[in-house]
Amino acid sequence: MNISFSWKKLTLWLVGVFLFCALAGGGAAAMLLYWASRDLPNITRIADYNPPQATTVLARDGSVLGLLYHEKRFVIGLKDMSRFLPMSFLAAEDDSFYRHMGVDPLAIARAAINNFRKGRAGEGGSTITQQLIKQLLLTSERSYKRKMKEAILAYRLEKDLSKDEILTIYLNQIYLGEHAYGVEAAARTYFGKHASDITLAESAVIAGLPKAPSSYNPFRHPDAAKSRQMYVLGRLRDLKWITPEEYAQAAAEPLVYWSMPEGQGGAARWYLEEARRLLIEFFTEHNLKALGVDTRKYGEDYVYEAGLTVRTAMVPAHQEAAGQALRRGLEELDKRQGWRGPLEQLDADRQRAFAADTAFAPLDLAGGAWTKALVTAVDAKEARVALGKGYSGIIPVANMSWARKPNPKVAGIYAPAVKDARLVLSPGDLIWVSAAPRTVTVTNAKGRKEQRSTPFDAAEVKKGAPIPLLLQQEPAVQGALASLEPQSGDVVALIGGYQFGESHFNRATQARRQPGSSFKPVVYSTAMDFGFTPSSIVLDAPFVYVNPYTNEVWRPSNYEHNFKGELPLHQALALSRNTSTVRVAQQVGIANVIQRAKALGLEPSFPQELSVSLGAV
Repeated sequence: MNISFSWKKLTLWLVGVFLFCALAGGGAAAMLLYWASRDLPNITRIADYNPPQATTVLARDGSVLGLLYHEKRFVIGLKDMSRFLPMSFLAAEDDSFYRHMGVDPLAIARAAINNFRKGRAGEGGSTITQQLIKQLLLTSERSYKRKMKEAILAYRLEKDLSKDEILTIYLNQIYLGEHAYGVEAAARTYFGKHASDITLAESAVIAGLPKAPSSYNPFRHPDAAKSRQMYVLGRLRDLKWITPEEYAQAAAEPLVYWSMPEGQGGAARWYLEEARRLLIEFFTEHNLKALGVDTRKYGEDYVYEAGLTVRTAMVPAHQEAAGQALRRGLEELDKRQGWRGPLEQLDADRQRAFAADTAFAPLDLAGGAWTKALVTAVDAKEARVALGKGYSGIIPVANMSWARKPNPKVAGIYAPAVKDARLVLSPGDLIWVSAAPRTVTVTNAKGRKEQRSTPFDAAEVKKGAPIPLLLQQEPAVQGALASLEPQSGDVVALIGGYQFGESHFNRATQARRQPGSSFKPVVYSTAMDFGFTPSSIVLDAPFVYVNPYTNEVWRPSNYEHNFKGELPLHQALALSRNTSTVRVAQQVGIANVIQRAKALGLEPSFPQELSVSLGAV
């Protein structure tokens, strides 16, 4: 019996039902109740409320490394909320909440009459209990039967749970826009606070969102959000839940919208991604059952919805330093290979578009950041560039001296410096640039003047004055870095590549390479188990090995192509002498070295070859 839903029809239908029940007596009412009560869902789903919650990943110092979620929700109790939050929601949604039994007939009748007069559905008469039933148990179908089921279930829920329990579930469940579910997530999203710290004015903004989270989104529609806030504050005042003075103060309070950071960003994203991947791998169905966790969710679903708090060993200062060190190292290595050319060459129309559309501000160059620039003029001594919005820059030839034409036959350290900027850049080139450090004259402690380099200061940039710049180039090579704390074995920093946004592939943990000389400590630790000491003498001299099965001859040599004779074991390791390492491996047996490697968790299937001792696997 699904009927097209409209308030006019609903009013007539309710009147008809009332007259029918009045004429036919209790039997008709019982029949109607039976018809609507068939196939009702079990309300234990609400009583056992366990919604998806965000998992919080923390660094060693307790700072938030990142959040993992399908629904950004943090379940809290009424005691963890500002007292103004529940009050504001009740004023906006259901001021008789603590008086009705799940359904408010007066509110339904008032809404029906008002909507009948307007000729459209503008008001609703649903209580908070009914809204909760609709969200968690029923579909959004617009029919009279669904409304009756909603009313029956609301009445039952009010008998099973206390008012405070129902209100707590509602305030944690409701969607409030910007991916925020519940008041704690909304407080973090719109005001950068926890729900316990929200003011009356801010509470009214959040409480105004359920009606239309998108239309009243304060980031996108601040005027509409303010108008809705004033409605909620007016309801609170009319209900005498706040004083006229509190109303005036809240109405005049400036609203500052900003979101609490969900993580540390930058280089820390490498560590967060690795933690995320390991968590998903760990929380299998088998492991969860072994831990005694009763759940139907596994892997990513469990990690993203279980509301876990995960503590990692990441040290933010170490992680940031590691990211900077790797980026700097890759950039310097790439520059030693020479200049590969501009990002692209723009024609006249695109040059004009760049100058008109590029949104640039001096702060874009703060902290060593790069920005795109358009070369406008070049002579032997310098290149001039446009940065956008009327700002310009200058790149002296000394700041592009590395940008030689690539020549694989000449090492970068021996290549002559570029002396003519015209050999590097041309007008119309689109390039990467960064701010050059400033050189200032200072007087030292001895009263002497000297030149010192100071960081770029965006506040000192004046429009029209060219900014001294450095020519930059994104490296074509990748790298990785892992930093371990020796005392604990904790990984305190982990970087998997040059830039996280370009690729999530972690070259520190997911790539497979020959370990090379980093395998030598495995050989020497095995030797210590076989009676060697750090002062044991080992020989660094020419070594020839003939494979007894293939008769192949192997002559390992040192990187420097020289030999140092007899050395203490600790020095042979420190100097990474290949022939010494092979001799030690031969003495203790390569099978024992391989056994130690596997005991340390190394994965490959090692061949029984002496070359394994030098990391050739």
